[in-house]
Amino acid sequence: GSVASSPRHDHCVKIDAQGLKPDGRYFYRFLSRSGPSVTGLTRTAPTRGRAPLTIAAFACAMLPVGHFRAYADCAARQDVDLWAHTGDYIYEYGLEPYRKSNALMPGRSWEPDREIVSYADYAARYASYRADPDLQELHRVKPSLHVWDDHEFTNDAWRNGAQNHQPDSEGPWPLRRAAAAQAFFDWLPVRAFPQEPERLHRALRWGDLARIVLLDSRTLRDNQPPFWQELMGPLADAPKAQFEAEATRIWRDVMGAPDRTLLGAGQETWLAEQLKGSRDAGQPWQVLIQGSVFGRFNMPAHAEAWLAPNASEGERRTRAILARVGAMGLPFDTPLWNGFPAARDRVLANVAANGANVLTFGGETHTAWAFNLPGRADGPAAVEIACTAVTSSNGFRTSPDEAQREADLVAASPELAWCDVHHWGYTAVRFDEAGAHADFVGFRDISRPDTPVSRRARLVAEVSARGVRPWVEA
Repeated sequence: GSVASSPRHDHCVKIDAQGLKPDGRYFYRFLSRSGPSVTGLTRTAPTRGRAPLTIAAFACAMLPVGHFRAYADCAARQDVDLWAHTGDYIYEYGLEPYRKSNALMPGRSWEPDREIVSYADYAARYASYRADPDLQELHRVKPSLHVWDDHEFTNDAWRNGAQNHQPDSEGPWPLRRAAAAQAFFDWLPVRAFPQEPERLHRALRWGDLARIVLLDSRTLRDNQPPFWQELMGPLADAPKAQFEAEATRIWRDVMGAPDRTLLGAGQETWLAEQLKGSRDAGQPWQVLIQGSVFGRFNMPAHAEAWLAPNASEGERRTRAILARVGAMGLPFDTPLWNGFPAARDRVLANVAANGANVLTFGGETHTAWAFNLPGRADGPAAVEIACTAVTSSNGFRTSPDEAQREADLVAASPELAWCDVHHWGYTAVRFDEAGAHADFVGFRDISRPDTPVSRRARLVAEVSARGVRPWVEA
């Protein structure tokens, strides 16, 4: 067949190939006046049977600060059936902050060099990312699944705005959101819904083994609450009783208001229907892919000692507030599901009631986590993999005593089974009738395209008739 490109879609074209056999392997390419494209490889999903499925999951790729070693390693693997990106595939910022901090790596700039706002800006930023040879190769050799988080739009985006959007200088939020969504659908291999141009959520079937559910955890949400350090700043040095009374009120009445939502009421209902439909069809696995993180991790009481010796007074004050909140058993990262506790409880109750064995992938935190999510009396409602970053940084990578820091986080966080806060990488999970087998792949150096890669851990969550069993190290 043939198709014409158009500047309306940044000259991106999509073909929905017809007549392909299920569970097949295919080569493909495009021909144009400029000659043939490279030859791609892909595969189709099975329609029946419970053949194993391996998904490699990624998050948070900041192009200017490092090489995409994680993408290159996955592209070379023969055991991965498809890969999923949980969001922050691109970032919207300009380059000036990276120049000032000397974080900009030679040859890793992007276009335009300022913050992106218009459709042309977003399209140019995707083009910059897709010029990277490692990302190109991963797209060339394996099919992929994509959801967005905030930086496909702008930082801390929500339904009616964003922290990093100023309407007076950057125009109406609905126009920027629509431009970003169109660039996402134009540049990525994702089917758009013609009548719902900004709809992301959908469900896919992998034979009789699994239903894969892609969720929009960003553009339908209510505004997230401020961080604890902002909410509790005036009481940072208050007596214990006063501090805890106010933090409890905020957790219960502000963050925990029962009408707050992260998915939106319609998507919550749709998710319950997808889970129940998959369970009733006899599929042992339901796999959720979304941009946020369900699991709760608490700041240990002595976490202020983790800061670098030259940390500012503001950083020390923030860490002290988070440690006081953590001592109350409250999670500290409120932009996640943590900042929507009533909505989280509601969705996990749906998962427990309607799913068979549920695993959810998330991103956003730039750190690798494995959680057992509560909801069933005799086991977790679901298990979760929160993916570490491809290149984006986090505030934990400052300690020489890595194992102790990670052990402290696990000890302070009842839902946390394992974590790695010191490496970049990705996670590959093999699903079969017996369980989910998760390999956490990591590396320490993003300044080299050939940095050594290793398996940091292997965890297994077994299937059962009552629901997925907790993570155990293999």
